[in-house]
Amino acid sequence: MEPLPDPDTAVSRRRRPRATRSRSVLLAAALLAAAAPPVLIAAQAPDAAAAPDGEYVSFTPVGGGFTLAANGKAAPLFVSGDDFPGVVRVVDDLRKDVRRVTGVQPTVSTTVPTSGEPVLVGTIGHSALIDRLVSSGKLDVEGIRGKWETSLQQVVNNPLPGVRRALVIAGSDQRGTIFGVYDLSRRIGVSPWHYFDDVPARKHSAIHIRPGRHTQGTPAVKYRGVFINDENPSTGNWAPKTFGPGHAPGHPNGLNHQYYEKVFEAMLRLKANYLWPAVGPGVRRGRPAQPRDRHPVRRRDGHLARSADDARHRGVGPAREARERSLRRQRRLELHHQQGRPAGVLARRRQADGAGGLRRRGHARHAR
Repeated sequence: MEPLPDPDTAVSRRRRPRATRSRSVLLAAALLAAAAPPVLIAAQAPDAAAAPDGEYVSFTPVGGGFTLAANGKAAPLFVSGDDFPGVVRVVDDLRKDVRRVTGVQPTVSTTVPTSGEPVLVGTIGHSALIDRLVSSGKLDVEGIRGKWETSLQQVVNNPLPGVRRALVIAGSDQRGTIFGVYDLSRRIGVSPWHYFDDVPARKHSAIHIRPGRHTQGTPAVKYRGVFINDENPSTGNWAPKTFGPGHAPGHPNGLNHQYYEKVFEAMLRLKANYLWPAVGPGVRRGRPAQPRDRHPVRRRDGHLARSADDARHRGVGPAREARERSLRRQRRLELHHQQGRPAGVLARRRQADGAGGLRRRGHARHAR
């Protein structure tokens, strides 16, 4: 079988040179990667065939393991159609990730497999497929049930009639399942930065999964996210040219859902779950509501100081906006005092002269 074209190559051709892309998103996500809680891969029931460090992916055959891809073929992927839309979407991402690594693209189905060695993905309590394995005693999920954003990867023998062996990826909740799938993607060789930084996938002709139960544990920090700051000119210029104009009338330079889908995907691959989006004049209003069903990222609108454009959009008058600004400043001073830091006064944002309205970054001046 002739390998399919690398999807990353096609994506790169559609984008502008790396230096002209959204620096704000990259810097914010880089901070996220540094701040994300360290998690260890721990086998809840250690298996003799498991790697010493808990790595469950192998690129050579493993006794009693599961073959994800080999000899020009890839295991089919199955997900219940009644699961969360975000889970159904991430299975399609796994399909593309296997293709990026091996050149072979798996099939995706929402039916119940009756033969072969498939990959089964689903959320406990929301997937008829996973719940069937649990009720029949084929899958023990007591170690993750009811926990926050926790996943389980396990090779299960004879999970369904006619199915000899399956790789099961189950999540305690929607994001737990998504994180479990993206963890597998990362381990087979697909970087969370495959889009925003053009990181190529590591190529392998075969992918195998070690037997046993594997989990990345529950995140130590409940909410982990990024704050998109000073989105102009980098994001404000690049995004509309790459993803098209904003959808709000009168705001063609707004950030549309296609842009945010890429941001959300990168965040979920990094195990983030919270976003403070851009709110500059015209940028926030040009963005439609985020596709929460397909990308379950929590969102809070607003920076420390909202723009005047946003205040007018919310119907807040100048007097009330001044009061809110004063209260925010007072809270910041109190926080600095509690932390034993010098009293900080946030400098007002200044806007430089010239086309494009380049917004210079605000900074803190400390009392001497």
